[in-house]
Amino acid sequence: MTMTDLSAARPDAADPLLTIEDLSVAYSRGLGRKPFVAVPQLNLSVGRGETVSIVGESGSGKSTIGSAILGLQPAASGSMILDGIDLRAVSRRDRKRLQSTLQAVFQDPFSSLDPSRTVGDAVSEPLRVAFPRMPRAEVAERTAAILARVGLNRAAMTKYPAEFSGGQRQRISIARALVLEPKIVVCDEAVSALDVSVQAQVLNLLAELQREVGTSYVFISHNMAVVRHISDRVVVLYRGRVMEEGLAEDVCDRPAHPYTRSLLASVPVPDVAQQRERRLARASAVTQSGIEPRDGVGCPFADRCPFAQPKCVATTPPLVDVGNGRKVACVRIDEIPPADDVPGLDEVPAAVSDATGAP
Repeated sequence: MTMTDLSAARPDAADPLLTIEDLSVAYSRGLGRKPFVAVPQLNLSVGRGETVSIVGESGSGKSTIGSAILGLQPAASGSMILDGIDLRAVSRRDRKRLQSTLQAVFQDPFSSLDPSRTVGDAVSEPLRVAFPRMPRAEVAERTAAILARVGLNRAAMTKYPAEFSGGQRQRISIARALVLEPKIVVCDEAVSALDVSVQAQVLNLLAELQREVGTSYVFISHNMAVVRHISDRVVVLYRGRVMEEGLAEDVCDRPAHPYTRSLLASVPVPDVAQQRERRLARASAVTQSGIEPRDGVGCPFADRCPFAQPKCVATTPPLVDVGNGRKVACVRIDEIPPADDVPGLDEVPAAVSDATGAP
């Protein structure tokens, strides 16, 4: 099964559904120790009916951003405005009122589903919480309808999560997240634990439901091949800072920042020779450059960047608009060779949509 490419129809992002400004998220490291700032001053917007992917390697801070949006991790500063609602001002008790606006799909569907409750109970729970007076018959009908939408029949309502495969459980999690038809869904590594063919099915399902309902997605992933085929825009994150952002086809097909190129070099491709070139390019990109950024100053990728120079650590590079909605945080953006001249980093091949997608 192939993955649907969403780049043909872009939503109008002029009226953002979610606006994040100067968001900082920090973790306490104990008494007497300075908190660890996982995300410093992030700016991000998500339009209505738009998919924005946050991509980066483990430890980049992408899941921290998702947790802050969902209220699972408090923000140290900044603002998060969702459809006119200040998420930082919403108490844990009042967050129940946001269920019809904000939902989530996590990486492990089994851990997010109570094994002692039937699928029908799990999927209908948001309905019963949001509408406690809704008749049981209507709850059952809406539950069966959303399960049918994700490819499961009414009989699934009486079964338990352990009776389903990983892909089917993720479909159940998606049904639970979408039963209230929320305006935005945070998908945190929602397909990374699935087999390649099942990944494609789930991605196509998310795309289909977006076309039908108009749901926006914040799609968190480490896999550039996956985000290329589901995203409208891509935000590349490294150590909590945005290295590059722009339209999916621009960022993934013509990467500007050396870190983005490094991520693309790690994408598996069917061609063995090309994969060898990508591995060599990846190895060169992670070699220590000998240039060490100071704490909180300079480009955080400088110590790994093959193009790093002393000026890269003199000041923190700003996120600069380079045209067509693309922004890049690199002081040497006009000096380093374009991606087309770097072997194995030119693009994510179309074959990836058919054959790969696994990390």
